Formats: sequence, C-alpha cells, structure tokens
Amino acid sequence: MFIQQTINEMLTDRGCTMKNEDIFIKDNKEIHIKILDQKKIGKKEILTIIEEMEQEHYNHLILVIPQKLTPLAIQELKDIKDKEIEVFLYKELSFNITKHYTQPKITLLSTEEKKNLIKEIKPSQLPILLKSDPIARYYNAKTGMIFKFERPSIYYRIVV
Repeated sequence: MFIQQTINEMLTDRGCTMKNEDIFIKDNKEIHIKILDQKKIGKKEILTIIEEMEQEHYNHLILVIPQKLTPLAIQELKDIKDKEIEVFLYKELSFNITKHYTQPKITLLSTEEKKNLIKEIKPSQLPILLKSDPIARYYNAKTGMIFKFERPSIYYRIVV
C-alpha cells in the first residue's frame, strides 16, 4: 500500500526509527499510526481514539482517514492540550510530496544552522511557510522552524 510506504518515508525524514509497522520512535517517544477506513469520522470516534491513547499511554498519533473530519471532530482535536494528533487524508499520502519531480530539495535547518542564518537575516525578513502547508505538515513543523529550499538558488522559509 502506497500510504504505508509514504508514512514510513515521512517519519524516517523526520528522524524517527521504526519499532513496528504502526509505531515509530523519536527522542524516546512513541508515534503511533492509525489508518481508518470509516467514511465518517466524527466527535465520537475522536473521543474513542483519545481514550485509547490514554489507556495505551502515548501522546502522538498520526491518523489517516479517507475523508475530512466532521466539524465537531475538528473542534475536539483543537481542544486537546496534552496530545498531538496529526490528521492526513488518504489522498495526501498517496505519494511522497518530497519526491515529486517538481519539488526542490528541502531541508529543515538544525538549531545550529538556524542560529547562523539568524545572524545574517532577521526572521521577520524571511518569507513565510504556513503550518498548514503540505511540506510543513509532512515534517510536522512547528512555528519558528526554518526550511531551506534548493533550486538553482537557495532560499529559506520560516514556519508561522
């Protein structure tokens, strides 16, 4: 299945190691993968998933679903403070966007590289990359992280 392959590549690109097909490890923390085939994922299903996360003692989940969440489910996810649930649609993971022929080489800057860049350029002068951008979501980028894009020239984007 292409979705599982893309998830494996995405988490490897994030610096995770595979524990098994459904669990990856990064910084001694587990990231669980759940691929659902239900057409409608609502508040009830999200609450069940959160309860499962609490029972199994993990705080990070990548949830892959066929269709968009209901508005109540989205609100429930926004209200969660101590858990991270990333939601991807099947079609978003049907291929690896970082390997598309039109995509430039993309690197997430390390803390040291970011410090060196900020000595030369103020963060407010950098073009932005929204957290909702597919590349930012692929890397689970947080606000303030900086990406380096390499085409014939090099340019940077800061996540907001």
